[in-house]
Amino acid sequence: MASRLDRYEELSRFLRTRRERMTPQEVGLPESGRRRTPGLRRSEVALLADVGLDWYTYLEQGRHINVSAEVLDRIAEVLRLEESERRHLYHLARKQFPLVDTNQLSKVTPELQRFLDSQTLSPSNVMDARMNIIAWNEAYCALNGDLAAMSERERNFVWMTFTSPRFRYVKGDQWELHAQRIVANFHAG
Repeated sequence: MASRLDRYEELSRFLRTRRERMTPQEVGLPESGRRRTPGLRRSEVALLADVGLDWYTYLEQGRHINVSAEVLDRIAEVLRLEESERRHLYHLARKQFPLVDTNQLSKVTPELQRFLDSQTLSPSNVMDARMNIIAWNEAYCALNGDLAAMSERERNFVWMTFTSPRFRYVKGDQWELHAQRIVANFHAG
């Protein structure tokens, strides 16, 4: 079994080699002239994966940092890792490979949407594995705002809990307890 240090060195090498095999054009970035090194820059991977540059740099340097499964998924998506490579990335980062493919789009059946719509007096929603609200009814919108007008990020239940003044107002005195539960679910998931 490889030592902890070897694992971080391997994580560093793995991320660097996968980054270097990508071109800016493959990920939709404009050509920016001559490059000193092949492939994407660290800053480009960080931007596309929606993580901080310093944080991604630390990860690629093999520093001991805690990384979430969601961030690993975003990095894997940017680097266009195949299934076996994603598993290897999770192994190196000491994360449990998700049993549910968090990159797969969740779909709401017409029957489920009809059921939600029939709940006229009960605010109801459906969330995916990442706590994105993917379906809702009018009663939910009356309470929390027009979700159809929100961006995908704003429709994330964790995001909404901590950034929406309206959501905080609706929860009232129970907001802090609700927030603790959301954080616990987020860490557990």
